[in-house]
Amino acid sequence: IIYSIFEKEMASDRQDLKKILDSFEYITKK
Repeated sequence: IIYSIFEKEMASDRQDLKKILDSFEYITKK
């Protein structure tokens, strides 16, 4: 149970990181 929650957290963190990187690239391209 704990492992699945941990995996879920990691996945959401990765998505957030990707969003941040995408927005950062958008700003730098601008």
